[in-house]
Amino acid sequence: MADSKFTSVFMLLAASALDAAKLGYRVIVAEDACVGINHSEIRHKRQEMLEAGVHLTCVAKVIFIHLTLT
Repeated sequence: MADSKFTSVFMLLAASALDAAKLGYRVIVAEDACVGINHSEIRHKRQEMLEAGVHLTCVAKVIFIHLTLT
């Protein structure tokens, strides 16, 4: 992706979202499409993503963005 013209990425995994944010991408995570096992870890990763500048949203907004951009 580093050689591409992408500036935004949509993610479902916290680790991938955090990696992409560190690389300078605008990262969007649809929270209602994600699932986790450990609730305290989910809260921790959510906070970590927010602090890294990851944008949290829902699937409906992702679909709206996609339809608007295409």
